[in-house]
Amino acid sequence: MRKENAGTTNYVVSAFFRFMPSGTCLPGPSPHCKKCGSEIVMKNCFLLLSKPYAMVDYKKPLFTSGDNIWVLPVCTMPDDVKDKSDFELKYSRNGKLSKKLNDCLIQSGADETHIHYLNYYRPVDGEIKENIRTSDYIILPGGEMSSGYRRIRTFGLDAILRDTSATITGISAGALILFQEYFITPNWYYKTFSFDTGLGLLDPDWMIEVHYSSEDEKQNAYLRYVRQIRPQTRIYAIQETGYLFCHSDGRLEMKNVTIF
Repeated sequence: MRKENAGTTNYVVSAFFRFMPSGTCLPGPSPHCKKCGSEIVMKNCFLLLSKPYAMVDYKKPLFTSGDNIWVLPVCTMPDDVKDKSDFELKYSRNGKLSKKLNDCLIQSGADETHIHYLNYYRPVDGEIKENIRTSDYIILPGGEMSSGYRRIRTFGLDAILRDTSATITGISAGALILFQEYFITPNWYYKTFSFDTGLGLLDPDWMIEVHYSSEDEKQNAYLRYVRQIRPQTRIYAIQETGYLFCHSDGRLEMKNVTIF
């Protein structure tokens, strides 16, 4: 894992971004291997969000009643769930940590009986892994990236995520860890800027920022810094109400996303 510290920058924001206010599709190019330059044909589509309620605006309905949906709350912060009974309480149908997500899934067309949660306090056996692999949608909610990365690797779910044909939805931290590399801008929880290693399910020539606000001068300064040190890397900054949908052929569809 590599980390780099940011310095102060004074670049003009307007020189680096365009704002995409409504459902907009960029036609390409498809991602290419950074080593050999050949085109990558991705097995999955990826829906990247800052907040779960943004999925309600993506497509109506996003899900059909027969879709099997697996929620992997692996990024849950350790202090939010203490043990197995605490997990079952907070991730029940109307649980503190699941209610808003479940409501958004149902509003987007999901059948409540087809929404399944992975309890990482229980053994993750072969049957559960196969059910996840063959599902239609896999959801990675937000929280803490390091916890999500560790739990996915511990249970061998990274191999499942690479093998599945499901559409993978990452929310906040769950979106960031999908990338080969991601960066963290300081906020109430993370105090320092860093680059970190993710799962590598996405490794394009662009990166994302979540919970973006055009009025946050400090956040904008860090994004300009990333563009300064990675001039070939485009950044898609997803607002709270925004989404970025990465099609399997590399096309990007987005709403309320600022491009640096």
